[in-house]
Amino acid sequence: MEQDNLIYVAGNPDLYPLEYYDPDTGDFAGAIPEMLEDFAEASGYAIVYYQPGAEDKRDQLAENQQVDLISGCVAAEGERPYPHTVRRIDLYYAEADGETVTYSLFCTDVSPASFQQEITGYFDSLSRAELGGEVVAALGQEPPGVSWCRRQSALGRRFCCWRRLSVWFTAAAGSGCKRFSAGCTPAPITC
Repeated sequence: MEQDNLIYVAGNPDLYPLEYYDPDTGDFAGAIPEMLEDFAEASGYAIVYYQPGAEDKRDQLAENQQVDLISGCVAAEGERPYPHTVRRIDLYYAEADGETVTYSLFCTDVSPASFQQEITGYFDSLSRAELGGEVVAALGQEPPGVSWCRRQSALGRRFCCWRRLSVWFTAAAGSGCKRFSAGCTPAPITC
């Protein structure tokens, strides 16, 4: 395989269901890794998560210019949270505290220009329904260390909540995901 076709990714170990580290497989799982795998199959690139693990190494890997792509980034519009990035690819949008938060990928300045163009074109070609379908599929992948709870609201709406590393998340049909701050749980939670 040509060196230009090998793409190193710095992943987010704690962004379930979009991207997370799975200690059972020793690699990243979730919607973003699935889409990157689909992109790799379609384009001929080999996508490799660099130094996968439970520790978030994206800052260090970006600063040292050791990766071509930084994944699972949560950033405000126009923000570039990592150094040496040249292209932003926005995947998902969510409302948090009245502001729009974007879940993105960032190409670094060491990534091949052809890769930057191809991966941008690939994600631009996906519909919102296709992107959302990847998240729904990823919700079926239960990561280790997660506590699940299925509830029904006072209005009769069904939703799921899950806890990972003492942070509670909720998901309801059509609403996307909302993250609660550590220690703040939907009260009361009884599973």
